[in-house]
Amino acid sequence: MKASIAIGVASSLASVALSQVVGVAPSDQELYEPDAEGKWRCLSNPEVVLDFSQINDDFCDCPDGSDEPGTSACPNGKFYCENKGHVPGYIKSFKVNDGVCDYSECCDGSDEWNTPIDCPSRCEEIHKEYQKALDLEKETYKIGVSKVEKTINAASKLRAKLHEQFTAESAILEFLQKELAAKKATLEQAQARGEINQDSSQAQHKIKESIEEIKSKVSDYFGSFTSSDSNLKSLSEILDALVQTFNENLKDAAVKDTVDSYAEHLEKYKESYDAEKSETFQSFDAIKNSILDKFNSLDLTGNTDSLKTTFNELSETLKQELLKHNAVNERANDLEKLLNHLINNYNPNFNDPNVKQAVNSFQDFSVNRETFQVPTDETISWLKSKIEQVEQLAESLKKSEAEPKIEEKKTQVKKIQQLPLLERLKNKYRKMINDFLGIETKEQYEAHHEETNETKDDLQIAVEELEKDKDKTERSVNSIKEDLSRYYGPNDLLRPLKDISLKGHIGEYDYELFFIGDVHQKGNNHNVKIGSFSSIEVNDISRTQHQLILTYENGARCWNGPLRKGIVTIDCGAENELLAVTEPEKCEYHFRVK
Repeated sequence: MKASIAIGVASSLASVALSQVVGVAPSDQELYEPDAEGKWRCLSNPEVVLDFSQINDDFCDCPDGSDEPGTSACPNGKFYCENKGHVPGYIKSFKVNDGVCDYSECCDGSDEWNTPIDCPSRCEEIHKEYQKALDLEKETYKIGVSKVEKTINAASKLRAKLHEQFTAESAILEFLQKELAAKKATLEQAQARGEINQDSSQAQHKIKESIEEIKSKVSDYFGSFTSSDSNLKSLSEILDALVQTFNENLKDAAVKDTVDSYAEHLEKYKESYDAEKSETFQSFDAIKNSILDKFNSLDLTGNTDSLKTTFNELSETLKQELLKHNAVNERANDLEKLLNHLINNYNPNFNDPNVKQAVNSFQDFSVNRETFQVPTDETISWLKSKIEQVEQLAESLKKSEAEPKIEEKKTQVKKIQQLPLLERLKNKYRKMINDFLGIETKEQYEAHHEETNETKDDLQIAVEELEKDKDKTERSVNSIKEDLSRYYGPNDLLRPLKDISLKGHIGEYDYELFFIGDVHQKGNNHNVKIGSFSSIEVNDISRTQHQLILTYENGARCWNGPLRKGIVTIDCGAENELLAVTEPEKCEYHFRVK
């Protein structure tokens, strides 16, 4: 009797052991076998011993949930879906036997194995769609890899070309430095012998230095004028948008006061605003460029009438523009008062999104406004004294050149005799450039050669021209050197893209992203800088799949927050495209690009 019972138990255990445990992958079935006594231990908690019959009894006994792979009893459990004809997978236990066919994870419908719900397998049709998507992804990846290879090839060529330019221009710079040193020595010797009027030469040099100082000051002044003008435009745009979009039905007194006051402001300054819209109106930048052009075309060889005329025009223009700047600043201050009143008194509980947008835009403006320094009486006095100094120098230069010495006449002869040598050297240097870089046709070179033989009959001018060429070439060499040392990613990947931008409309904003440059967010009448390119790194997702991570920093400051920052994730794709923009943290924008 006992023997027959033992045989029956053993037979029962054997049949249980041979059966498949629901919710367990075939490769893990061996983990679900009872011991000789019909017991089983929790997978991650072997100290917990259960009867084998407690597996899938719809009661969670194991802390790790391993005793309920086929039911929803354990919140941390997972159910294996065979998905025959497709890709096997797992589904979270709370979705098992919940009366819903979860085809996205269990296309065979096996997650509803213990309910009356009929979930026929859809694995065949789902697999077809899956395969299509997979094929498209592979093709896209293939195209993307091809584009990357072409981009790397282009980067290599660009870098090689830069190396050639660096080598050529470095050689040119060395030549110019030697030639300049030689010409300066010749000039100094001629001056020491009295063959060249040294006072005249020094006066011309001082005049040029003073003119450059004046031009620099003028640029600073007009930079201040332009900043105040930019502030006025930003404030006007915020208020224009508010007037056009605010909800009148909400009866917010502060908003109504602001809108009404803005209307009064526009009426008060109507003449100024209308003048700025006219076709004949000149911006501060346009006037500045006009003044600088006049300075650049000045005859500095003692023509005092020309100098005085230009300086008189400059003085008068500065007076007019300073008055105009003060008027612009007065309007900007008036608009700031209106918006400060709005911020301090509007009712946020009305939840008018357009009012909140105006408030946010003004807060952004307040922390990122362009600062400027208005010219003071002291700086204007400096300008007047500098102008008087230049005029005096020009007068003395005119007098000294009106009485040429015998030695100077000899010098003219000597300089004419020296001219062919100078021009031969200049043309030798030019030919060296052309032979190395191949930048001119034979006709262009010969035309320039003829031109240079007809000019530059003054040793002083030759020195000045060589100095200009030397400085220009030195800047070019340094620029190329800096560009070559800059990190453009692995294999210089971003070098061919440094002037390329992506544009996209996401949500209510337009975005413009330069790979090597700035990222801007545009919309609601404002243009916010999110950041400037600072670094690039590679994220290896798998052996064949990689991402580029670009970081953009030092953007416009958020109100009561940090400087804006952008992180751009670039996946492999057939075309450059902006796919999504999110803001997971305050003032940190994440872009997804392919």
